[in-house]
Amino acid sequence: MKRFLKVLIILTIILGVGLLGLQIFLNRGLNPVVQKALPKISESIGLDVGIDDVSLNLFGGSLNVKNVRVNNPEAFKDPTAFAVEKTVLDVGLRALTKGILEISEASVKNAKVTLVRNKAGDLNLQKIKEAIPEAAPTSEQSEAPEAPQTPSQPTEPTEIPKVQINALAFNTLFEFVDYKSTNTTPLRVGFDLEINARDIVTFGERPEAEWGVIQIGGSLKENPAAFATDITANVAPLTDPIHASFTAQGNIMAINMRELGSLASEAGVASSSASIAIQLTVRNGQFLSGSELVLSMRDAELVGKLKEKHKGLKLPPDLSITIPVSGSLEGPVISMQQAITTSILRNLSKNPDYLLDNVTVDGKSLRERLNKALGGQDSKKDDGDKKTDEVDDTVNDALKKLGGLFN
Repeated sequence: MKRFLKVLIILTIILGVGLLGLQIFLNRGLNPVVQKALPKISESIGLDVGIDDVSLNLFGGSLNVKNVRVNNPEAFKDPTAFAVEKTVLDVGLRALTKGILEISEASVKNAKVTLVRNKAGDLNLQKIKEAIPEAAPTSEQSEAPEAPQTPSQPTEPTEIPKVQINALAFNTLFEFVDYKSTNTTPLRVGFDLEINARDIVTFGERPEAEWGVIQIGGSLKENPAAFATDITANVAPLTDPIHASFTAQGNIMAINMRELGSLASEAGVASSSASIAIQLTVRNGQFLSGSELVLSMRDAELVGKLKEKHKGLKLPPDLSITIPVSGSLEGPVISMQQAITTSILRNLSKNPDYLLDNVTVDGKSLRERLNKALGGQDSKKDDGDKKTDEVDDTVNDALKKLGGLFN
């Protein structure tokens, strides 16, 4: 018995010394290995990637990575597309024996994502995606004869690793830079975003009451009171992210759409005071009926192409636009301008006086045209048939103008 204890103690000491030596090696040797591999990684994915420091603590089960960078392609002036100052992962070692990567706590500090649109209208993130080469087929796959075509069968989703995230804290600056804007200087909009999550898993099944929770908050970098965001999502186990199930609801308040520059022009409407109510329900990757964004605006006006197309049309002082969201997570369908048009007509129809005074035909309001056609102060026609014809013409012109909103 004593001999067994001695052997056990010696083995424990050897194992401890071995682990300590491995830890020392990782502290001193891991980062040089990573730095040596970075050029090959950059070359293989077609992008310039940088990492300043990597450290791994075997005893604490933690990984620290500092200053990760992914640079933009050459066609974009801004150098960096993605950067993270520090990432810390604390891993539950016991769960590894069950084949589960349990992240007891994860934090991503001072990240920055920069979405850039150059003068040609290209987006940097799209170009980055295109730059990453797809996996080449193996020699066996390339030499294999083509199989006879059979009716397509639903493919089984690729099994993803079992991951359990108990707590996640993520803060980032999301910046949009638009060189396509007509201004002499590019439009820059910065948004401070915070994401906190708990109980996010990629395996198993859970009742909806036990789904994971993701909370999103944020505001405009230059004005913390603007674009105040508060969104909560309940997420089912992400066994297949493309066919995910979740519900999300919340609000984005104090939006000054005029600060969005060309983005507001492309949407077709702008307002100095607006809010968005979010209600999304997704099951198996499909948006369910009732998923929508409700845009409420005060002192709204048509801008861009919609303004040019419908000169003289003034919007009601308070306007609510319901924007349905349909389709799938892979291809969401959001008909922004169609929703704007429908909502404008709906609001105008509820206020006939506003409609008569603010829809113009050939430079005159609909009320003026109708008054004249009906024998008002400026009318010199006495023939009833002619008056009826003028009323019909005026109404037809107005209907054409309103109907043109749908084209």
